[in-house]
Amino acid sequence: MAAITAEKVIRRVRHRLGVSQEGLSRLLNATKGAVQHWERGRNNPDLGRLLALRQLCPPGAERRELDALIRQTQAE
Repeated sequence: MAAITAEKVIRRVRHRLGVSQEGLSRLLNATKGAVQHWERGRNNPDLGRLLALRQLCPPGAERRELDALIRQTQAE
């Protein structure tokens, strides 16, 4: 199974929530630039931000992908 990429998961969850990159950055107490870097794959959010994002994400496919990303991050 291919590794789940943070950039795709973050973007899909953000779209599911219906917020802009700036809106997501405010919800996660991050900078807009950090969210842009996450979505471009330049770096990854820390575990705390992923867990905060999970609290915001409604149940569904995006949340399952986010759970898998959290497990992958914990394993690293």
